[in-house]
Amino acid sequence: GGDAIDSAILAEEVMYGGGSGGIIASLFTHGIAVPHIAKHGTPDLVDRYVRPTLAGDLIGALAVTEPGGGSDVAGLRTTAVRDGDDYVVNGAKTYITSGVRADFVTTAVRTGGEGYGGISLLVIDKGLPGFTVSAPLDKMGWRASDTAELSFADVRVPATNLVGAEGSGFVQIMENFQSERLGLAVHAYATAQRCLDLTLQWVKDRETFGRPLSARQVVRHKIAEMARQVDVARTYTRAAFDLWLAGAASDAAVLAVSMAKPTARPAGAHVVAAAVTPCGRLGILRGGGARTPQLRQHRQRTESEWMDFHVCRPGWLVSQRHLLGLRTDHWRFAMLGGFPDVAPHANVCDRLAHGIAKHRRFVGWQQGVGDQAAARQGVPPGKS
Repeated sequence: GGDAIDSAILAEEVMYGGGSGGIIASLFTHGIAVPHIAKHGTPDLVDRYVRPTLAGDLIGALAVTEPGGGSDVAGLRTTAVRDGDDYVVNGAKTYITSGVRADFVTTAVRTGGEGYGGISLLVIDKGLPGFTVSAPLDKMGWRASDTAELSFADVRVPATNLVGAEGSGFVQIMENFQSERLGLAVHAYATAQRCLDLTLQWVKDRETFGRPLSARQVVRHKIAEMARQVDVARTYTRAAFDLWLAGAASDAAVLAVSMAKPTARPAGAHVVAAAVTPCGRLGILRGGGARTPQLRQHRQRTESEWMDFHVCRPGWLVSQRHLLGLRTDHWRFAMLGGFPDVAPHANVCDRLAHGIAKHRRFVGWQQGVGDQAAARQGVPPGKS
């Protein structure tokens, strides 16, 4: 059971306890692999893939991105040609989360003509002749999550593994991208909050010239700006959750969700980068150079998330801002009647259990940030 808020709470608590985005991506990759099958697949596909995955017996992955394709989903070139009772698949995929460990891959293929209307989803089992998986790609960060390149050479896949109708793949992918965008926004502000917490502790403990760093005005200003960006990202993302749960297909919900990720990710990037500065040269050292467990964790966390925010995501944000611009115009016209409304640390598990038990809904979800601050001081919600 549970809903999107439960998933967000889980991600928050894992990250607040020291886990990275790679931990979430590794443990919960079924969140991108099976929703399409659960919603559009036949009962047979649900029995063969969804139920075993949720039971922990299978691992799934989602394969959309292709070499040289970037974010152009409608331009993908992996083909699936019908031949009797099978589809014959040829092509390649890259940057596939959990691709090394996956037992099956929900794969975007071209079964029709050019453009988004020719895209379908096929479930392809690992081990089929012609299906090869690379060794894990060696990333700077998110090392808890394996990432692979996949290759298909005349792979015969039963036609019964088609998810939904032919040509419906693009719509299915876009439907699930909304939840992914919200999830990544949560990762961003939760990561930023963790870095802020570590930085606060460090500037209180670290002394220079007889005074703690926290006593210096320039450091206080930096911390205040970090805190502001975290709070803005968290507040906006939670508001987007409310709209999305109230009506995922509404223009207001789509617009809010699309804005949540470009709001939270740059905030995360700023806070992660700013968190390194108070550490001085220690902030760029690996291993034993980070002399305390807190500083080692700080360095590991900022390195991993710097890679994610500064290296991996900018292209995604550029393309999303372009689409958001189009969507914003559509939304404005709709309002005028022009269009119809269309390896975590040891305390992670303890924090997770505590978070879900104490915060069935986000602390301050309806009553605002005041209740969240009050809850940290033990004041009952609504009494702040």
